[in-house]
Amino acid sequence: MATAKVLNYDANALEALQTYTGQDNEKEVSALASKLGKTKSSIVSKLSQMNLYVKSEGKAGSVAKPKYTRKARAVKIVSMTENLCPSDVDTLAKSSIRVLEAFEASLTQNQQPTDDEVLAADLLEREAELGD
Repeated sequence: MATAKVLNYDANALEALQTYTGQDNEKEVSALASKLGKTKSSIVSKLSQMNLYVKSEGKAGSVAKPKYTRKARAVKIVSMTENLCPSDVDTLAKSSIRVLEAFEASLTQNQQPTDDEVLAADLLEREAELGD
């Protein structure tokens, strides 16, 4: 005997979700959650599933800086110091951060390049790849 599928959102709830505009995410999602007796994450999930959810822009005044992770920086410094080929860099990137930082420290011996030098080397490498 087959069991009936229990729906988390009935027709009335789906209609209420259709009123979502994405203009003020936080308030709209909170209002829908309290109206339907669901969690905010459940509402966001269902709206996403229905292709209605609009991701919020983020806080005003925050500028997204490109992040250079510790691991990526360590790989870049080691590859700069040792002039490694791309296949060796790929293999090196699979190492743990602890091993990479120890290797970096032993190679540079307190003569670590600045972040600007690392970024400049990365840009030069990318320009060279585009030129090929």
